[in-house]
Amino acid sequence: MARSTEFAVYRPKTVLNKGKRADHWFWCRYSAYPYIGCQHSCLFCYLRERKYCPFDDLNDFGYVIKVKENAPSCCAKP
Repeated sequence: MARSTEFAVYRPKTVLNKGKRADHWFWCRYSAYPYIGCQHSCLFCYLRERKYCPFDDLNDFGYVIKVKENAPSCCAKP
């Protein structure tokens, strides 16, 4: 039986993430993601690494998409 995708909405404080040091691949300290998880669920995706993946079960990465409900308002200029 095929597993269906679940979209879970939540409200983060911000969409912009600031790292302690520059990323080793992109050479920047900031990232912005409007959601967590991905239906493509590529096995080689760097977001599946434990430090980025918020799921207890790594298989949930492709089936539970966490959508940041207030992403547009977090990015809007005052």
